[in-house]
Amino acid sequence: MNQTYKYIFLLFFITWISIAQNKRIDSLQNILQKADNKELRTPIHLKLSHYYLHQNPEKALYHAHQGKQLAKEICNDSLIFDAYSKISDGHFIMTNYKNAISYMDSALVYKKKIPKTMLLRMYDRLGIAYFSLEKYQNAISVFNEQLIICDENNLELRKINALQSLGNIYIKKKDWKKAEKYIDNAIQIANKHNNQKDINSSYLYLGKMYLGKQEYNKARDILEQARKNAIEQKTPIVLHTINNNLGKLHAETGAYDKAMLYHKNNLEIDKKYNNKAGLSQDYFAISELLIKQNKLNEAAVYIKKSLQNSIDINDYLALQSKYLRLSEIYESLGDLKKTLVYRKLFEEQKDLILNKNHLDAISELEIKYKTQRKENKILELSYNDAKNKMALKANSTTIKFLVSGLITLLIMFAMLFIIVRQQSKNKKQKELFDVISETQIDERNRIAKDLHDSVGSSLALLKIKLLDKSLTTDKNTKGIISDSLKILDQSTYELREIAHNMMPEELLKFGFVPAVQVILDKLHRRPLETYLYVYNMSNRIENTKELHLYRIVQEIIQNVLKHAKAKQLIMYINKHHKYLSVIVEDDGVGFDTTKILWGMGLTNIQTRIKYLKGKVHIDSNENTGTTVNIEVPL
Repeated sequence: MNQTYKYIFLLFFITWISIAQNKRIDSLQNILQKADNKELRTPIHLKLSHYYLHQNPEKALYHAHQGKQLAKEICNDSLIFDAYSKISDGHFIMTNYKNAISYMDSALVYKKKIPKTMLLRMYDRLGIAYFSLEKYQNAISVFNEQLIICDENNLELRKINALQSLGNIYIKKKDWKKAEKYIDNAIQIANKHNNQKDINSSYLYLGKMYLGKQEYNKARDILEQARKNAIEQKTPIVLHTINNNLGKLHAETGAYDKAMLYHKNNLEIDKKYNNKAGLSQDYFAISELLIKQNKLNEAAVYIKKSLQNSIDINDYLALQSKYLRLSEIYESLGDLKKTLVYRKLFEEQKDLILNKNHLDAISELEIKYKTQRKENKILELSYNDAKNKMALKANSTTIKFLVSGLITLLIMFAMLFIIVRQQSKNKKQKELFDVISETQIDERNRIAKDLHDSVGSSLALLKIKLLDKSLTTDKNTKGIISDSLKILDQSTYELREIAHNMMPEELLKFGFVPAVQVILDKLHRRPLETYLYVYNMSNRIENTKELHLYRIVQEIIQNVLKHAKAKQLIMYINKHHKYLSVIVEDDGVGFDTTKILWGMGLTNIQTRIKYLKGKVHIDSNENTGTTVNIEVPL
């Protein structure tokens, strides 16, 4: 009972903190709108960045950049450091380690003016970022610099973290002698100060070292003792890491059932704290164990769960590896269609990551460019001087250039006039189409409301009157009334269905994805399994597009129910940078696409896709199911 009260209190406390933080954000936003000077606006932007960091990293980055710009304008070094620090925090949280390192380097220009505790925290993140990018020598330099600062400022306890990190790097490099040296130093300092948590976390790294050396008995004994201590000390993060290492140990020795227990224990921890990044790793680790036992169907289920958590936290690199793993599993199972679907998703994700890396590289160049602005200023002055000298030499040809320029301008104005006129014409056509579409939507909404409210109410009143009449009539009349009531109930049900289909409430209130989910939920009453996978659809799209896409999906599902004889239907809804993709696949009887008869249903789909300036591709063969792939530009 006491545990229940503790849980309720914790839940109340977390909720209170969340509400209080949201109130602070609203309050700061109001102050920001009214603030009319840079000195006040700068710290407000930085405070908002701090509050948004874990809720919405993109918003945190926006406010940090605004704060950085204002801090530079008012020449406040302390606020400039704070801004760079918060920008690096945002990129660090989003695992954009290259950008995080660039902004931390910019912040460290001001390191002489900040407290040592803040500097040590930044070195922690800088070292982790280098380690994550496998730049081990850079990480070693950072953590050694951290040790020097601790020695100079008599911060012995703070050395433990740096020593453990150095030990971990040398474990990765398989330099066991140096790894053991740093971990032993960490244990000695922790023992000196009787710091049990640091002692236990150091033993975790010692166990990890023996695991790397494949000394499994030593590793197991140390890790099991560390696990027991972590449970007693109530340190879930340390416990989670220990479980991972014990799971790896038992997997390497072939004890898959024992390994599974540790990863499932991590699953419980991450569910308790709603740690989606941890859940993604846990589900994937379990799937890898199942693959080793050749339980491929079960493994696919766990990878899909891992995939959904990776999507929720925008872990693009993890998405790529999981799409690839699913394609490999389905290839082993002989399911060519799903193999191709996940292979395609893998290739798309790979392209996205390449583009992202390209943008990161551009961002790095931009930062380096800004740090050399003095040299650029000199170059600019030299260029202006050369330009003036050339202007003096060109006096004799000025008239010729003016005439040529005038002719060029006339041609450009003529072309611009033609382009503007065509754009105006296109805009008017689009506005006309939009007005027609909006009018149709409004009319459907009105008719649906009238059917539901007016006609529905009349039928309900008629039912009440018939029920009253049945109480005062003979048996024959009662029989007739009973039959009439059945017909009336059926008519009422059909009327509601018609009204709902004309303008579904779920679509109006919640958007495209929830409305599609409602359709699929209703299909569970039939012998048809349905699955919906969604990526990057947290924000709604344009109302008109939502309605047309909803009608298209309705039409496709109706075709599956009428003709496909399918047992399974899978739908993928993915919002990319420039377009929305909807893929619907079934395992039904299929058909020959060269002999498609464009009836009313498929014609409606084509018409709506054309209006949305999208494209549709139908892939099917007899007895192999059907895949419909739709892409609509955003």
